[in-house]
Amino acid sequence: MGIWMGERLRACRFKWGVTVGILCLAFVAGVVSRGFSADGMRIPDSLLQALVKTGVTREEANRFLNPAVVSVNVPIILKNLTHHERKEDYQAFLKRERIERSRQFLARHQALLSGIERAYGVPKEVVVAILLVESDLGRHHERYSVLEVYASLASLIDSKVRFQVSRRALQAGLDPRSAAFRRRVNRKAAWGLRQLSCLIRLGRSGVVDITKLKGSWAGAFGIPQFIPTSVEEYGVDWDRDGAIRLDTLPDAAASAANYLKKAGWTGRMTRQQALAVTRRYNHSQPYAETILEIARRLEKR
Repeated sequence: MGIWMGERLRACRFKWGVTVGILCLAFVAGVVSRGFSADGMRIPDSLLQALVKTGVTREEANRFLNPAVVSVNVPIILKNLTHHERKEDYQAFLKRERIERSRQFLARHQALLSGIERAYGVPKEVVVAILLVESDLGRHHERYSVLEVYASLASLIDSKVRFQVSRRALQAGLDPRSAAFRRRVNRKAAWGLRQLSCLIRLGRSGVVDITKLKGSWAGAFGIPQFIPTSVEEYGVDWDRDGAIRLDTLPDAAASAANYLKKAGWTGRMTRQQALAVTRRYNHSQPYAETILEIARRLEKR
């Protein structure tokens, strides 16, 4: 009788353990299916409401920010809040191998790039220099969901998201209570919301397939590394296939040239004027200096 009871007790414990395990797995699966990230955060409803105020419909916000696919990525937020550019970031692009490869790229796509130069008045060497620095002439492939990057940054408008980001920042040795940190958070939140709203407009129009769009941790994408508002204002469908596909050279090169033209590029400029226009593409003096130096070396043949 004692042995029989012991076996029954062990069997009950086993069944209870299996049941608890199944319930735990079901809970985890439910959490994942609702779009929680590793940090346990989902897109806040306050962001969806803010998007509606920018002209995005609630249906569009729910569709593009599907919680089964998009969630708040705290590491990406922290990367955007703490990254600082250094001059040495650009030195590698002046190495002989990069310049020679760019020269070969110019020769290989001479007809296309010359046509774009005639259309926009921007030297093809400058366009190639930008494509080299931005994506290594299209060789650098990005891996982040652009939708998630901007949704994460825009989610900084929500107090709960800010609290989690501040907690993680403190763990990383940062001071989230500093005025400088708070200002940067406010700027990134506003900027992220603007870019996210624009990205959804691009998705609505069908010009860009935003659900599959991959980019950098900063939200830039394509060979020329555009952001959504850049696509909206400067994007060019050069090959006339009905879409602006910045992962293709024709659209990418034409869009970069169009950007510089609208930023003020003309045939007669001093070096300082050329630097000022190039800084409109990327607000960095070392970046602008590197672009013009690459172009100068390419012009030398």
